[in-house]
Amino acid sequence: MRLDLILEPDSPERFRELGLLAESYGFGGLWTANIVSARDPFMNFMPLAAASNDIAMGPVAISPFELHPAKMANQLYTLNELAGGRAQIVVGGGGGAVIAMGLKQGRRVMHTNMVQGVRECVELLRHVHRGEDYAGEVFQLSGHRADWLRQQNEPAIYIGASKPRMLAMAATVGDGVMLSDVTLHRMPEVMSVLENTLRAEGRSVDSFAVSNLFAWHVKDSRAEAVDRPAANCG
Repeated sequence: MRLDLILEPDSPERFRELGLLAESYGFGGLWTANIVSARDPFMNFMPLAAASNDIAMGPVAISPFELHPAKMANQLYTLNELAGGRAQIVVGGGGGAVIAMGLKQGRRVMHTNMVQGVRECVELLRHVHRGEDYAGEVFQLSGHRADWLRQQNEPAIYIGASKPRMLAMAATVGDGVMLSDVTLHRMPEVMSVLENTLRAEGRSVDSFAVSNLFAWHVKDSRAEAVDRPAANCG
């Protein structure tokens, strides 16, 4: 088991400080949330990427419907270059940021071609690493040739998923999946979809990362943490 952290510090310098502290305590990875009004989730990692040695790092979650996969690739592989191959990313269909941009009507509304678009985004990120063009139903890219990029190890690409179609797609093309507050009673259902798909695809169940995101409050007192409205969890 690996423990990661999601942080939203008040400056890139503070992010560096906390990231190095997390690394010193043996945390495996550090994430930052892709909130519409937050600092850029890729650039926020740059000071930490240059100063750290072991901890993985990246944003959660970036939607291809808010940032074209070609530009996502440039940002991801630039971070990966500075971090020495330790970059990671969660690609998702889009939550609050996509809603704020007016790209879909609500958090529980499925974006048009969401599953296909996320799948193609992951595939396109891998094609860019190989210097290949990509022609999907939702996204296309030609002429992206970056020698600096292909000299890197590929970053870890997780997919944000919770429902069967997205889970099955994640097990087909992703390095792992990030669930969101999936409770224990749902885990057998989720793991069944993932394990059955992985076996059908001839992929190793043991090498596929399953991450379950949980939010909690660290406050000066238990009463203050418990009383904080759940809607404000970041």
